Amino acid sequence: MVFYSAISQGYGKHEVFIFSLWLLARHSSAMASGAETRWIVTANFTADGSVAYRRADGTWSSRFSDAEAFLSEAETTEIVKRAAQLEQRLVSDPYAIDVGFGPNGIFPNTARERIRAEGPTVPVRRQDPGPVSRARGIS
Repeated sequence: MVFYSAISQGYGKHEVFIFSLWLLARHSSAMASGAETRWIVTANFTADGSVAYRRADGTWSSRFSDAEAFLSEAETTEIVKRAAQLEQRLVSDPYAIDVGFGPNGIFPNTARERIRAEGPTVPVRRQDPGPVSRARGIS
């Protein structure tokens, strides 16, 4: 599949990239290594929408590595139901995800959860302060 645009052709400053989408897909390390499957509970903090993971002590963390890994999906489902009912002011939309468990701890099995755990896939640029802010000396 070829991806390019008429603009990049016209200016000649961009290359045409030919690649297969299949080659871009990262295989899960759980599939490759035969790691055990565990489940964790994730949600979003209600205050700011950031990612939340349930810890073993029942509190919530923004770090994936802090998440408690459960052995059974049924146990995780009960925790999700309880969190949805009792912790609405703190977190929203809790759900269970399956994760791989290996010698280095837990890791996300899906690309979606990997992105949620690791952050944006592209560099985040600092917003341009604009002409008004520059005139006031705000950077």
